[in-house]
Amino acid sequence: MKKDNFRFWHKISKTWMSNFSANILGVIVGIALTFGISNYVQYRNDQKELREMMSLIKRELDDNKKWMEGITQYYLEDFNTYRIILDNMWDKIPKDTIDKVVYQLLHIQFAYTSSNVWNVFQNSGMAHKLHNVELVSRISESYYWIETSNTFRQEYLKKREVLENVYEAEFDKQPYKYLKALLNNKESKRFLEEIVKFKYYNFSEFSEQLMPVIDHALYSVDNYDNPKKLDIDFEAFCEMQKEN
Repeated sequence: MKKDNFRFWHKISKTWMSNFSANILGVIVGIALTFGISNYVQYRNDQKELREMMSLIKRELDDNKKWMEGITQYYLEDFNTYRIILDNMWDKIPKDTIDKVVYQLLHIQFAYTSSNVWNVFQNSGMAHKLHNVELVSRISESYYWIETSNTFRQEYLKKREVLENVYEAEFDKQPYKYLKALLNNKESKRFLEEIVKFKYYNFSEFSEQLMPVIDHALYSVDNYDNPKKLDIDFEAFCEMQKEN
């Protein structure tokens, strides 16, 4: 009788332990699967957000680049205008050219650069999800130089106000008088001479240095998930651009 009882309880105990172990194992596997699936879904969502954000950053950088190209051409025309005025040989210049020169002096091209997407990217904490310090650094550097160019431009426009201060309404019909007035005014003449003389305000040269930085950032954004292509540093990228 005792043996039968022992066997009975042993069988019950063995069955209970088997069921308990199976339940524990099921719970562990369930938790692992839950965390695994959750992490995978989170990873996929992060990657989707990164792709969308990289696309927006690329668009913003590309827009900034186009603006820089346009403003460079604008200032090249501006500086050529100043040289024409300082040469003081207007009798050899057609009147329609003089009209264009005066128009150029009195109109300012506004800045359209933007850092909105980049600021959102930084403040949202997504930069940590990118797990690529070098890429963040490249993009950040391009935005830094774009902002620096805007600072230069604001300083330039502040000095340029002297040209507007000399202007009078009657000069609309007498553009030659306006040019003479600029040269007769000490402040405006000094401004024209400084702009022509100093390269500090030569946006064309600054732009030539800035464009490759933006291009490198754009290239990096395009290949943000390709470690091999991201390994190409700035100098190697410039050489690659020359070959192409």
